[in-house]
Amino acid sequence: EVRVVGTGPTPLILMPCLGCDWRAFDEFMERNKERYVMYSVTWPGMGRTALPDVRRSTSVSPLLDNVIDATLSLIRERRIERPILVAHSAAAPLAVRFAAEHPELLGGVVSVDAIIQNNDTLGFSPGQRRAWADAEMEKVLGQYDNEEAWRRLNTPAPHKAIRPSRLEMYKDMWLTPPRAHVFRYWREWLGLDAGSRLAGLRVPLLALFAVGEQQEDPQQFMTGLREQFRRNGASASVRIEFIQPATHSIWETRPEAFDAALQRFAKECERGPTEPGAPAPSEDKSVGCDRGKTWAIAYDFVYLRM
Repeated sequence: EVRVVGTGPTPLILMPCLGCDWRAFDEFMERNKERYVMYSVTWPGMGRTALPDVRRSTSVSPLLDNVIDATLSLIRERRIERPILVAHSAAAPLAVRFAAEHPELLGGVVSVDAIIQNNDTLGFSPGQRRAWADAEMEKVLGQYDNEEAWRRLNTPAPHKAIRPSRLEMYKDMWLTPPRAHVFRYWREWLGLDAGSRLAGLRVPLLALFAVGEQQEDPQQFMTGLREQFRRNGASASVRIEFIQPATHSIWETRPEAFDAALQRFAKECERGPTEPGAPAPSEDKSVGCDRGKTWAIAYDFVYLRM
Protein backbone atom coordinates (compact mmCIF):
# COMPACT_ATOMS: atom_id res chain seq x y z
CA GLU A 1 0.00 0.00 0.00
CA VAL A 2 1.31 3.44 -0.97
CA ARG A 3 -0.13 6.85 -0.06
CA VAL A 4 1.12 9.79 -2.15
CA VAL A 5 1.03 13.37 -0.85
CA GLY A 6 2.70 16.57 -1.97
CA THR A 7 3.72 18.56 -5.01
CA GLY A 8 7.26 19.60 -4.07
CA PRO A 9 10.37 19.04 -6.18
CA THR A 10 12.10 16.47 -3.92
CA PRO A 11 10.75 12.91 -3.77
CA LEU A 12 10.74 11.01 -0.47
CA ILE A 13 9.84 7.38 0.13
CA LEU A 14 8.70 7.12 3.75
CA MET A 15 9.26 3.67 5.29
CA PRO A 16 7.60 3.22 8.70
CA CYS A 17 8.74 0.74 11.31
CA LEU A 18 7.61 -2.87 11.43
CA GLY A 19 4.02 -3.04 12.69
CA CYS A 20 3.16 0.44 11.43
CA ASP A 21 1.47 1.52 8.23
CA TRP A 22 1.53 4.64 6.05
CA ARG A 23 -0.41 6.63 8.69
CA ALA A 24 2.72 6.99 10.84
CA PHE A 25 3.83 9.81 8.51
CA ASP A 26 0.45 11.37 7.67
CA GLU A 27 0.97 14.58 9.67
CA PHE A 28 4.57 14.91 8.51
CA MET A 29 3.30 14.70 4.92
CA GLU A 30 0.59 17.27 5.49
CA ARG A 31 2.96 19.89 6.87
CA ASN A 32 5.57 19.25 4.14
CA LYS A 33 3.32 18.79 1.10
CA GLU A 34 4.67 21.88 -0.67
CA ARG A 35 8.30 20.90 -0.10
CA TYR A 36 8.29 17.22 -1.19
CA VAL A 37 6.31 14.65 -3.10
CA MET A 38 6.04 11.81 -0.58
CA TYR A 39 5.27 8.12 -0.98
CA SER A 40 4.38 6.64 2.40
CA VAL A 41 4.42 2.85 2.20
CA THR A 42 3.00 0.00 4.25
CA TRP A 43 4.98 -3.23 4.53
CA PRO A 44 3.02 -6.07 2.85
CA GLY A 45 1.14 -7.81 5.65
CA MET A 46 1.01 -4.72 7.88
CA GLY A 47 -2.11 -2.60 8.27
CA ARG A 48 -4.89 -4.45 6.49
CA THR A 49 -2.72 -5.58 3.59
CA ALA A 50 -2.14 -9.24 2.75
CA LEU A 51 1.02 -11.05 3.78
CA PRO A 52 2.81 -12.17 0.59
CA ASP A 53 3.02 -15.88 -0.22
CA VAL A 54 6.75 -16.63 -0.02
CA ARG A 55 6.53 -20.39 0.55
CA ARG A 56 8.51 -21.20 -2.59
CA SER A 57 11.38 -18.92 -1.67
CA THR A 58 14.68 -20.50 -0.60
CA SER A 59 15.90 -17.28 1.01
CA VAL A 60 16.36 -16.99 4.77
CA SER A 61 14.57 -13.61 4.61
CA PRO A 62 11.87 -13.88 1.93
CA LEU A 63 9.54 -11.27 3.46
CA LEU A 64 12.31 -8.70 3.75
CA ASP A 65 13.46 -9.55 0.23
CA ASN A 66 9.92 -8.83 -0.89
CA VAL A 67 10.05 -5.37 0.73
CA ILE A 68 13.26 -4.66 -1.21
CA ASP A 69 11.64 -5.83 -4.44
CA ALA A 70 8.50 -3.79 -3.77
CA THR A 71 10.59 -0.65 -3.18
CA LEU A 72 12.44 -1.26 -6.43
CA SER A 73 9.15 -1.71 -8.30
CA LEU A 74 7.73 1.47 -6.78
CA ILE A 75 10.69 3.55 -7.97
CA ARG A 76 10.75 2.05 -11.45
CA GLU A 77 7.02 1.87 -12.14
CA ARG A 78 6.33 5.41 -10.93
CA ARG A 79 9.57 6.71 -12.41
CA ILE A 80 10.65 8.37 -9.18
CA GLU A 81 13.90 10.24 -9.81
CA ARG A 82 16.54 9.69 -7.11
CA PRO A 83 14.23 9.66 -4.07
CA ILE A 84 15.44 9.91 -0.49
CA LEU A 85 14.45 6.90 1.61
CA VAL A 86 13.33 8.02 5.09
CA ALA A 87 13.27 4.82 7.13
CA HIS A 88 12.25 4.52 10.76
CA SER A 89 13.65 1.95 13.19
CA ALA A 90 13.35 -1.60 11.79
CA ALA A 91 12.96 -0.23 8.25
CA ALA A 92 16.37 1.49 8.29
CA PRO A 93 18.57 -1.61 7.77
CA LEU A 94 16.41 -2.42 4.75
CA ALA A 95 16.93 1.09 3.40
CA VAL A 96 20.70 0.73 3.85
CA ARG A 97 20.61 -2.63 2.07
CA PHE A 98 18.61 -1.10 -0.77
CA ALA A 99 21.07 1.79 -1.04
CA ALA A 100 24.02 -0.61 -1.21
CA GLU A 101 22.36 -2.69 -3.94
CA HIS A 102 20.85 0.16 -5.99
CA PRO A 103 22.89 3.32 -5.35
CA GLU A 104 22.18 4.68 -8.82
CA LEU A 105 18.46 4.95 -8.03
CA LEU A 106 18.65 6.98 -4.80
CA GLY A 107 19.41 10.51 -3.73
CA GLY A 108 20.04 9.52 -0.10
CA VAL A 109 18.89 7.63 2.98
CA VAL A 110 17.72 8.91 6.36
CA SER A 111 17.88 6.34 9.16
CA VAL A 112 15.56 7.47 11.97
CA ASP A 113 16.51 6.22 15.46
CA ALA A 114 17.51 2.80 14.21
CA ILE A 115 19.92 -0.07 14.72
CA ILE A 116 22.04 -0.35 11.58
CA GLN A 117 24.60 -2.72 13.02
CA ASN A 118 24.39 -5.09 15.97
CA ASN A 119 27.66 -5.22 17.88
CA ASP A 120 26.55 -8.32 19.80
CA THR A 121 26.96 -10.38 16.63
CA LEU A 122 30.11 -8.88 15.10
CA GLY A 123 32.30 -11.72 13.85
CA PHE A 124 29.49 -14.28 13.81
CA SER A 125 29.35 -16.75 10.96
CA PRO A 126 25.99 -16.89 9.12
CA GLY A 127 25.12 -20.04 11.04
CA GLN A 128 25.97 -18.46 14.38
CA ARG A 129 23.93 -15.38 13.50
CA ARG A 130 20.91 -17.51 12.59
CA ALA A 131 21.18 -19.50 15.83
CA TRP A 132 21.42 -16.27 17.82
CA ALA A 133 18.41 -14.80 16.00
CA ASP A 134 16.33 -17.95 16.62
CA ALA A 135 17.16 -17.84 20.33
CA GLU A 136 16.25 -14.15 20.53
CA MET A 137 12.98 -14.82 18.74
CA GLU A 138 12.03 -17.44 21.29
CA LYS A 139 12.41 -14.76 23.96
CA VAL A 140 10.19 -12.41 21.97
CA LEU A 141 7.47 -15.04 21.58
CA GLY A 142 7.64 -15.96 25.24
CA GLN A 143 7.23 -12.33 26.21
CA TYR A 144 4.64 -11.07 23.73
CA ASP A 145 2.75 -13.96 22.09
CA ASN A 146 -0.45 -13.62 24.08
CA GLU A 147 -3.34 -11.19 23.77
CA GLU A 148 -2.82 -9.29 27.01
CA ALA A 149 0.93 -8.78 26.56
CA TRP A 150 0.49 -7.79 22.92
CA ARG A 151 -2.14 -5.18 23.76
CA ARG A 152 -0.02 -3.81 26.60
CA LEU A 153 3.01 -3.54 24.31
CA ASN A 154 0.98 -1.70 21.71
CA THR A 155 -0.66 0.81 24.04
CA PRO A 156 1.39 4.04 23.98
CA ALA A 157 1.98 5.95 27.19
CA PRO A 158 0.72 9.54 27.43
CA HIS A 159 3.17 12.16 26.18
CA LYS A 160 2.93 15.91 26.60
CA ALA A 161 3.87 16.54 22.97
CA ILE A 162 1.30 14.14 21.47
CA ARG A 163 -2.43 14.70 21.73
CA PRO A 164 -4.58 11.78 22.99
CA SER A 165 -6.33 11.24 19.64
CA ARG A 166 -2.95 10.80 17.98
CA LEU A 167 -1.94 8.19 20.55
CA GLU A 168 -5.20 6.35 19.88
CA MET A 169 -4.39 6.34 16.16
CA TYR A 170 -1.03 4.72 16.88
CA LYS A 171 -2.62 2.10 19.12
CA ASP A 172 -5.12 1.23 16.41
CA MET A 173 -2.35 1.09 13.81
CA TRP A 174 -0.18 -1.23 15.90
CA LEU A 175 -3.05 -3.56 16.78
CA THR A 176 -4.44 -3.82 13.24
CA PRO A 177 -2.07 -6.41 11.68
CA PRO A 178 -2.20 -9.95 13.12
CA ARG A 179 0.68 -10.37 15.53
CA ALA A 180 1.63 -13.56 13.65
CA HIS A 181 2.47 -11.38 10.63
CA VAL A 182 4.60 -9.10 12.77
CA PHE A 183 6.42 -12.06 14.34
CA ARG A 184 7.31 -13.53 10.94
CA TYR A 185 8.94 -10.27 9.91
CA TRP A 186 10.53 -9.91 13.34
CA ARG A 187 12.22 -13.31 13.02
CA GLU A 188 13.76 -12.33 9.68
CA TRP A 189 14.72 -8.89 10.94
CA LEU A 190 16.72 -10.39 13.81
CA GLY A 191 18.96 -12.02 11.23
CA LEU A 192 19.51 -8.76 9.34
CA ASP A 193 22.64 -6.70 9.93
CA ALA A 194 23.32 -3.85 7.54
CA GLY A 195 26.51 -2.72 9.27
CA SER A 196 28.65 -4.55 6.75
CA ARG A 197 27.18 -2.35 4.00
CA LEU A 198 28.33 0.93 5.56
CA ALA A 199 31.97 0.84 4.46
CA GLY A 200 31.20 0.84 0.75
CA LEU A 201 28.08 2.96 0.84
CA ARG A 202 28.05 5.54 -1.97
CA VAL A 203 24.66 7.04 -1.17
CA PRO A 204 24.56 9.86 1.41
CA LEU A 205 23.23 8.56 4.72
CA LEU A 206 21.97 10.63 7.64
CA ALA A 207 21.70 8.58 10.85
CA LEU A 208 19.31 10.62 12.98
CA PHE A 209 19.01 9.63 16.65
CA ALA A 210 16.73 10.70 19.49
CA VAL A 211 18.10 11.46 22.94
CA GLY A 212 15.30 11.37 25.50
CA GLU A 213 14.74 13.32 28.68
CA GLN A 214 15.86 10.67 31.20
CA GLN A 215 19.21 9.67 29.72
CA GLU A 216 21.73 9.67 32.57
CA ASP A 217 24.77 10.34 30.40
CA PRO A 218 23.81 11.61 26.95
CA GLN A 219 27.42 12.33 25.99
CA GLN A 220 28.44 8.74 26.67
CA PHE A 221 25.46 7.49 24.68
CA MET A 222 26.29 9.69 21.69
CA THR A 223 29.95 8.74 21.83
CA GLY A 224 28.99 5.06 21.87
CA LEU A 225 26.85 5.43 18.77
CA ARG A 226 29.59 7.23 16.87
CA GLU A 227 31.97 4.43 17.83
CA GLN A 228 29.54 1.81 16.51
CA PHE A 229 29.57 3.43 13.09
CA ARG A 230 33.35 3.83 13.06
CA ARG A 231 33.80 0.19 14.09
CA ASN A 232 31.85 -0.79 11.01
CA GLY A 233 34.06 1.36 8.79
CA ALA A 234 31.32 3.82 7.84
CA SER A 235 32.31 5.74 4.71
CA ALA A 236 32.39 9.49 4.19
CA SER A 237 28.80 9.33 2.94
CA VAL A 238 27.57 8.70 6.51
CA ARG A 239 26.74 11.47 8.97
CA ILE A 240 25.27 11.21 12.48
CA GLU A 241 22.98 13.77 14.10
CA PHE A 242 21.23 13.82 17.47
CA ILE A 243 18.00 15.54 18.47
CA GLN A 244 17.37 16.05 22.16
CA PRO A 245 15.10 15.83 23.93
CA ALA A 246 13.09 13.56 21.66
CA THR A 247 11.40 10.17 21.57
CA HIS A 248 11.76 7.21 19.21
CA SER A 249 9.25 8.77 16.76
CA ILE A 250 11.22 12.00 16.44
CA TRP A 251 8.91 13.59 13.84
CA GLU A 252 6.04 13.38 16.35
CA THR A 253 7.66 14.95 19.43
CA ARG A 254 10.22 17.26 17.78
CA PRO A 255 8.66 18.05 14.39
CA GLU A 256 10.50 21.34 13.81
CA ALA A 257 13.92 19.84 14.53
CA PHE A 258 13.18 16.72 12.50
CA ASP A 259 11.94 18.69 9.51
CA ALA A 260 14.94 21.04 9.64
CA ALA A 261 17.41 18.12 9.72
CA LEU A 262 15.69 16.54 6.73
CA GLN A 263 15.68 19.81 4.79
CA ARG A 264 19.43 20.26 5.34
CA PHE A 265 20.10 16.70 4.26
CA ALA A 266 17.91 16.98 1.15
CA LYS A 267 19.99 19.95 0.00
CA GLU A 268 23.20 18.00 0.55
CA CYS A 269 21.85 15.06 -1.44
CA GLU A 270 21.66 17.25 -4.52
CA ARG A 271 25.45 16.94 -4.75
CA GLY A 272 25.20 13.29 -5.75
CA PRO A 273 26.80 10.03 -4.50
CA THR A 274 30.02 9.80 -2.51
CA GLU A 275 32.89 7.55 -3.54
CA PRO A 276 33.60 4.78 -1.01
CA GLY A 277 36.82 4.41 0.91
CA ALA A 278 37.11 7.68 2.79
CA PRO A 279 36.65 7.69 6.58
CA ALA A 280 33.44 8.91 8.12
CA PRO A 281 33.28 12.56 9.16
CA SER A 282 34.51 13.24 12.68
CA GLU A 283 32.07 16.05 13.46
CA ASP A 284 28.42 15.41 14.23
CA LYS A 285 25.57 17.81 14.79
CA SER A 286 23.38 17.81 17.86
CA VAL A 287 20.11 19.71 18.22
CA GLY A 288 18.55 20.47 21.59
CA CYS A 289 19.66 20.53 25.20
CA ASP A 290 22.37 18.92 27.32
CA ARG A 291 20.30 16.21 28.94
CA GLY A 292 18.15 13.36 27.67
CA LYS A 293 17.30 9.71 27.51
CA THR A 294 17.22 7.39 24.54
CA TRP A 295 16.02 3.91 23.76
CA ALA A 296 18.32 0.99 24.51
CA ILE A 297 20.47 -0.34 21.65
CA ALA A 298 19.16 -3.88 21.85
CA TYR A 299 17.21 -6.04 19.44
CA ASP A 300 14.42 -6.85 21.87
CA PHE A 301 13.53 -3.15 21.87
CA VAL A 302 12.40 -3.09 18.25
CA TYR A 303 9.06 -2.02 19.73
CA LEU A 304 9.97 1.11 21.63
CA ARG A 305 6.98 2.63 19.99
CA MET A 306 6.63 6.34 20.77
